[in-house]
Amino acid sequence: MRSRIGPNHWDLHAGTLAQSLYRKAGIRAEDIDVAEIYDPFTGMALLHIEQFGLAPPGQAAARVRSGELALDGAIPTNTHGGHLSEGNIAGLGHVVEAVQQLREGGVRDDLCSTGHDYDRCRCRQVRNAEFALVGSESGDSALILRRGA
Repeated sequence: MRSRIGPNHWDLHAGTLAQSLYRKAGIRAEDIDVAEIYDPFTGMALLHIEQFGLAPPGQAAARVRSGELALDGAIPTNTHGGHLSEGNIAGLGHVVEAVQQLREGGVRDDLCSTGHDYDRCRCRQVRNAEFALVGSESGDSALILRRGA
């Protein structure tokens, strides 16, 4: 019996989907300002980061360790803590977080009572985000959101 996954069992749909997604949005992976990546397991999140083009193949863990995916990094990723922090509600939390990161006023449940001060002890708002990527399990579906005018 042939595998439905393909010859490389680590290839997810995200790699194929990402090309089409970015082309249709008229942007590149480098334009993503914040990413909410489906993360049921650490390894899956790392694969998604690479296959959505947010890190070169084999370099996702290094980007995490370097801080490039932290709140003040090049591409803040899973800014709400990911599924382990939210109780894994099947990705809906990722969509809510992406919308909050992009909307005027930003994240509403931070402890910044007088506007976002970017004190990372209490504020997870990403600075000046314009594009957000939200990916699903295995990369079967994804969306790019853009800050409204």
